[in-house]
Amino acid sequence: MSPAPKPTTYKQYRKFEVLLDDLRKWIVSPEEDRRDQMAYCADQVGKFTQTLVYNPSQVSQIIDTINLLRASAGPGVVITEEELMRCLSDLMFLCVNVLLQKRHCDVGSSNQDQITPECETACHAILDQLIDFARGCFSVNRPRDSFGGKRRIQAFSMLGKASRILKIPDVFELAQQTLKDKKSGRDASGALAFLEEYFSHNKEPVSDALQATLKKFATRTSNRSLATGALNILVITNCISEFEARDRIDTWKEAHQLPQQNFEI
Repeated sequence: MSPAPKPTTYKQYRKFEVLLDDLRKWIVSPEEDRRDQMAYCADQVGKFTQTLVYNPSQVSQIIDTINLLRASAGPGVVITEEELMRCLSDLMFLCVNVLLQKRHCDVGSSNQDQITPECETACHAILDQLIDFARGCFSVNRPRDSFGGKRRIQAFSMLGKASRILKIPDVFELAQQTLKDKKSGRDASGALAFLEEYFSHNKEPVSDALQATLKKFATRTSNRSLATGALNILVITNCISEFEARDRIDTWKEAHQLPQQNFEI
């Protein structure tokens, strides 16, 4: 009778550098509990978010660790990358909020005084890193990459957050092209999320070309939630009314032979 496996033990981390060093060791480790250890370490990285938001060097180390992860294989790779990307997405949100707060504060207010020039500079540096990282996610090429679709969705989500404070015309164009591509698959949900975030915070008119793209996509897709998402963008930008959106969904249901249900935009 073989002995029972030893229970996995986990460290309690107080220093970010020690945590990241351990994560990198587990990435290249052949040990049986590698998957659980990697996932645990990735989860612990998120506990340092509030200090990472002002530390570009440490954020760069996370990105380097993700690149190491993408070059490896075996159990735990997907769940670890997903968790680390979630951490970077949270950092994007925090950096954008800090910079928006700095931008909107009245001169001489106590809120403005809380954001020092050094903090502002750090947030800008991190924002630049995260935007470059997210852009690069669209060109990652791994054999048998089960995380590819989710990776691009998360990248669109990160860039949507950044669009609250920066213009990103290349990503805006990529989102439109994704909706035009009949083989875009799950990437379309990321493109729609980006456009909704963009237009929720940027009060600018939607071009006739984009309106046509969204309407055509909503008609073509076989996924009701995606059709709803495309029409919702048109509603929040006042391109169509809620009544028209409901009418289009009813037409979509008939085309896809689905039973009529109450629908709200």
